[in-house]
Amino acid sequence: MCPITYEPTDRLVRYYGSKLRKLSPSPDPSVTWFLVGLFTGFFVLPIVLPIIGYQVTKRWAPPPE
Repeated sequence: MCPITYEPTDRLVRYYGSKLRKLSPSPDPSVTWFLVGLFTGFFVLPIVLPIIGYQVTKRWAPPPE
């Protein structure tokens, strides 16, 4: 007996994987995701996290003494 969420993933991965590979502009999508991760880690997060931290501190921190 199979679990309720069972799907034949082999056929799904082969079918949709071939379609997604055709849409990929680069020959290796892992390089693209690596570059996206580098950009996010070195540029987006250092800008966004202090802003979020300031807003959270301003809203929920105890009042200054």
